[in-house]
Amino acid sequence: MKFSGLAILALVMLCVPVAKADPVHLGVGGRELGPTPLFVGEGKALGFDLAADTQITSLQFEIIPGFDGFGSFGTISVTLTGADVSYSWLLTDGWRPCTTTVTLGCEVIPSFLPAGGYSVEFQGISCTDPCVGGEPASLTFYEPATYTEIGGTVSRDPYGFNLVGNTVPEPSSIALFGTGMAGLMAFTRRRIRTAS
Repeated sequence: MKFSGLAILALVMLCVPVAKADPVHLGVGGRELGPTPLFVGEGKALGFDLAADTQITSLQFEIIPGFDGFGSFGTISVTLTGADVSYSWLLTDGWRPCTTTVTLGCEVIPSFLPAGGYSVEFQGISCTDPCVGGEPASLTFYEPATYTEIGGTVSRDPYGFNLVGNTVPEPSSIALFGTGMAGLMAFTRRRIRTAS
């Protein structure tokens, strides 16, 4: 049985493993020590690294309105920067944590983040009456903290945070597989024509 160069090339390309989507889960949890205040004019930050381009299904920061849920809700800003992208949200008076997953407060978050390092900064902006303790929000604080690092790494900041998603397969791997399939189809079609 004779094989053309095209058929051999197609078989080789089909044998090359195609990159698949792997799960990504980064987070900070552990024993909850309680809320840490975010005062007006104060900033707190956390960081993480994504090993590959990631399709985000859930991104949650454990932000508590006011002083552990008491008093005013104030206004805070949350800024996500890194890997040539920047997103900023302003959570204003009366905001509440939402139950849907792809949100921050009630703001929509990015559904895709490229590989690289990221920083998230929380900034207290203003506190409305009654301003309990002078803080518009608190962040959940873990001590000792445990870190989930599947598909990346998390900076050792003890503030509650959870990111879930899947890696995005490289386009070159998909193209290689598609080329192999096209070559195999062309070879099969030529064999059928020759036989008839």
